[in-house]
Amino acid sequence: MFFKDDESPPQVDVPFGSPFLHKTEGDFYPHITEKYGRQNMYKSVVPHSHALLKNGVIIHPIVTLESEHGGRAHVWIDDGCYVLGLVTAGDLVLPTTHIFPEAFDCIRKLPLLPTK
Repeated sequence: MFFKDDESPPQVDVPFGSPFLHKTEGDFYPHITEKYGRQNMYKSVVPHSHALLKNGVIIHPIVTLESEHGGRAHVWIDDGCYVLGLVTAGDLVLPTTHIFPEAFDCIRKLPLLPTK
């Protein structure tokens, strides 16, 4: 949906006291609890110095997450935005459109990026 310069997108009104605001992490991600028996499958580790995107670009992660099952994810800054990517079997990083709970928790703790 596009808006003209003098228009703004409609505001979403979440009523004060909405049940959505009072849910716990386990309420939002029951599939993780049921499948793995705990909330945090990925853990934050020391960020890798660099990683290679599938398109050949080298990135410098500011956050690296690793799972006990060998999965790895990186967060980096691109064009003033935080980007999340998953590491493939060939050690290439693919940006993802889905943010898993542990990555969301790390990203929300990062400082706000300056607006242009």
